[in-house]
Amino acid sequence: MADSKNTLRITAQYKKAIKEPNEFIKFALDDDDPYTWYIMVHNIAGSKDEYLGGEYIFKFILPKDFPYSPPKFYALTPNGLYDYNKICCISIGEFHKDDYRTSLGVAGFARELANGMIVWKDVQQGMNMLKTTYEEKKTIAKKSVEYNQKNNAKLLKIINDQYDLYSSKWDLKTITSELQFKLNL
Repeated sequence: MADSKNTLRITAQYKKAIKEPNEFIKFALDDDDPYTWYIMVHNIAGSKDEYLGGEYIFKFILPKDFPYSPPKFYALTPNGLYDYNKICCISIGEFHKDDYRTSLGVAGFARELANGMIVWKDVQQGMNMLKTTYEEKKTIAKKSVEYNQKNNAKLLKIINDQYDLYSSKWDLKTITSELQFKLNL
């Protein structure tokens, strides 16, 4: 269980992650363990639509000294890149601690994970990474939603329930106005 200082730090990370809309990632905290997070990567396409329609659940295990050390992560949905239910390797993760930047936080780490999926052709093969073709990834993407409904139903509910709760608090009018202002500069 987390001590109160770490719990505050992790809670702050969660609040930061869910503060604004993210069209590619949904976040959820484990109800019993604040060091365990679940994310769903969705709405990504890839360079040849290989992930189109896919929904991929990942589990992050935060170290006790997070954000000073990177989380470990596991793919809980087959995705054609990261091996299923094994600790995965990305350039800023557990196996490359020297390249990890504390400023990323959980949200940044999740974005890096999603980005790795999108640019998978340019990613160096790491531990527990799969070599699959565009077509194989397309087939896996088509099956991912059904896979999650059958094998990750409890997690899917937790992720979607938390997403529904925090996304209902977004002021989309303000966010849209700020975006339009930035684009007009």
